[in-house]
Amino acid sequence: MNSNIKFRVWDTVDEKHTYSPNSHFLITLDGNIKDGRGCPYDESYILQQYSGVKDKNGKEIYEGDLTLYKPYREQAGTVEFHSGIFFVEWLDQTEDELGYMRTSDLEIVGNIYESPTT
Repeated sequence: MNSNIKFRVWDTVDEKHTYSPNSHFLITLDGNIKDGRGCPYDESYILQQYSGVKDKNGKEIYEGDLTLYKPYREQAGTVEFHSGIFFVEWLDQTEDELGYMRTSDLEIVGNIYESPTT
């Protein structure tokens, strides 16, 4: 896993993602999001952290991404972050820690905001 800490922000008003290297927002130590001048953003912005892992196509995996995992049988799930650990919560309500999965079998197929029915 990569040790880079990156984020993307889902803008619920414009319905698009903003990625931290190209944006003008700050994240405070208590997790609040502020614009480049230090003014707080409102609740229309949802922060999502990069897991440090890429899928089989080299795409960065963030919280809220929808995944397909095909080691033996196909499973679909959502990437989540709890208690300092990234997990994939599968549709059957089980979960696996992302750091222990073979990412060569994992593919990002969307995210919960832009393609919630996938």
